[in-house]
Amino acid sequence: MNGNQALQTKIHRLFNNPQERQNYTNKKLSKATLRPEFKLVLMRINQDSKKLLTLKQILIHTLEHTFKAHPEDFHTSKYHYDWWVFPMHVPTSWGWEQRNYDASIDLKEAQTLYTDDEFRHAYISCIDLYLSALEKQGWNEYPVRFARMMRSLDLFLNAGKELESECSSEPLQNLARRALKCQEDMNLTVLYRDYGLLVSSVNSVKCLLDMMKEEDINTSIKDDKIVPCRCV
Repeated sequence: MNGNQALQTKIHRLFNNPQERQNYTNKKLSKATLRPEFKLVLMRINQDSKKLLTLKQILIHTLEHTFKAHPEDFHTSKYHYDWWVFPMHVPTSWGWEQRNYDASIDLKEAQTLYTDDEFRHAYISCIDLYLSALEKQGWNEYPVRFARMMRSLDLFLNAGKELESECSSEPLQNLARRALKCQEDMNLTVLYRDYGLLVSSVNSVKCLLDMMKEEDINTSIKDDKIVPCRCV
């Protein structure tokens, strides 16, 4: 039995033994050095009620032991973490590899995650550090990561828009504006050429920001008891 077959056998065993699966997950996450392939295994075996918790734990682990531990190059293709750092919805029609679906989340799951203080802080911190690295060091020739981040931001902006009474989406809006400015400053036409499926979210993010800005203006007008003129 080769290494890959042995790993698949272990995944199958863990998938069907909740207690052993939990012990394995906790043991792996307790290590500072945890290779991406093992994080992918953790997402694969925790596709039940533990999925969002596992995603959050791996995100926090990556923030602490990759982003903060390697500030000079964490944003480059040397490190692999996009699936759980920039979680997004991956339609089944895309036919991508299984690892993309293991970390795929829908709008409701994004709302659940965004109301979790630990997740929200880690998610915002990761995007902030990633954009700061690009702003400081320039484009790193890794467009798929930027594209995934934009699609993830699009999802969480939509989630946050419905949760304003519980937690503000303003930090996400600020990050989205920075991301759009990065794209403009670095003239990332490669995104549209190679990652059209992902970067369709760029226009969606722009529309969302415009809509949120308009809603803020309308709310301010309403609060000031000023009735706007009706356009004809």
